Amino acid sequence: MMFYILAIIISYSRNLKLFISAENHALALVSQGNLCAQVPVTSNDEFGLMAMHTNVMIKALAKQTEELSLTR
Repeated sequence: MMFYILAIIISYSRNLKLFISAENHALALVSQGNLCAQVPVTSNDEFGLMAMHTNVMIKALAKQTEELSLTR
């Protein structure tokens, strides 16, 4: 039983590390001006929702940036 619980914890921590890594990478690209960056949505849980919202935010920034450049 203890092995099973430990395996779940290790699996969860690996997934969390991968998600945070992908999120940080995309946000670093955006902070450098790359508004084509996306976070992979790989689950239907809270992490998938965060990735989806990050992608929506990046798309909105790209759209606003393009609209701003057209008005100049």
